[in-house]
Amino acid sequence: MSAKCAASFPNALMTVVLMALAVNARMSVTFKMGPSTAYADEAPLPPPLVDPFGDSRALKGMGTAVVNDLSAVDVNPAGLSAGTAFTFSGETHWINSNIQANEVGVMDPVLSEIAAGVKVRQTTQQWGALHRRYSLGLSERLGGSASPFFFGVAGDYIQWFAPPDDSFDTDVSEITTMDAQSFYTSGIVLTEKTGYRLRAGGVFILAKGFVISATTDGYFDRFAPKKHSLGAAIAFAEYYLGSGDILFVDKTLAQYTAGMTLSAKQYLDLRLGYGYEPQRARHSGSGGVAIKSQQVKIFYTFLRPDWQDSLVYHNVGLSYMRVFQ
Repeated sequence: MSAKCAASFPNALMTVVLMALAVNARMSVTFKMGPSTAYADEAPLPPPLVDPFGDSRALKGMGTAVVNDLSAVDVNPAGLSAGTAFTFSGETHWINSNIQANEVGVMDPVLSEIAAGVKVRQTTQQWGALHRRYSLGLSERLGGSASPFFFGVAGDYIQWFAPPDDSFDTDVSEITTMDAQSFYTSGIVLTEKTGYRLRAGGVFILAKGFVISATTDGYFDRFAPKKHSLGAAIAFAEYYLGSGDILFVDKTLAQYTAGMTLSAKQYLDLRLGYGYEPQRARHSGSGGVAIKSQQVKIFYTFLRPDWQDSLVYHNVGLSYMRVFQ
């Protein structure tokens, strides 16, 4: 590691630690797998805690062809190296009128040779926060600034609260949506559980405007299936990027996705995403808009996981970017 890296990386890490403590009292072109579904012990975690937010949410939880914000930690950590500014971000996720999760984080792709992203997310319900997820991603352009290959790794530490095993007869999905007061009034004592998850991704630039990548997810998580993906992305014009993904879950083809990003003169980003799950014959869609300047970005994204269902997830966020010369 160079002297520049050694000097700046501790400062970035200290910033990350301070942000994590505060929340406890948010590339080049790539291609990647779908949202990581993490598990702690034997019960599934709620999607608001583990699904990708940020630019990836606007592209069906994928969009690694254009993702170089903090959501790269979730979908392909190699994308962190494509960032252009030291960034602080905050984001809120809600369904209907109910806030489900908040996330804050910091990303440093410029102060050292190793790009880093750290974020903390906690779910919120009527009676308070129930679950937290701490995520760290690291990425480097191997072989120097002219190298066509990026590699990144990321991991999650998850804390969540759940009823004891077999405490009552109900569906698991219902358990994850009950709030703390419901458990309290029913006489059920929530217990803390923890989980870990590790992912890795690589990006290779084949030619100007054309990139391929591969990712893998689910390690150190005994109960979640392994997920792997292959893909590619292409720039059709100066401000237009198209991407597509093929996702495998335990060697079974699980999902196809396609995404589109349109950037208008550095001030406006428009994104659309589409997904198809062949086993369920289910279609899904997403989108988002970001208004930005050189230092501030305000963005809104939505995800409709099933076109036959009226359920829609919404996210709104704010990023502050600092460019160091």
